[in-house]
Amino acid sequence: MKTKKSSTLEVAGVFVAVGLKPNSQHFANIVKLSESGHIRTDELMATSSPGLFAAGDIRKSSARQIAPAVGDGATAALSAFSYLRG
Repeated sequence: MKTKKSSTLEVAGVFVAVGLKPNSQHFANIVKLSESGHIRTDELMATSSPGLFAAGDIRKSSARQIAPAVGDGATAALSAFSYLRG
């Protein structure tokens, strides 16, 4: 990138990362964040703020992959439903 020269590298697969810094600053006064700025959750995706759940890449300890993010979302939805039912 610095030299502006291009090259080709043959690979079997590629993982694309959109970003490494979480966009969580809007929640800093609402939930506990990790040192890296990710939202801390328990195994049911509950945050430190009752009734607020987080899923996917914003969550600390996320695998940063689509399949686990979908699982996180399902867990968060079930947890939210359970929370609302009391």
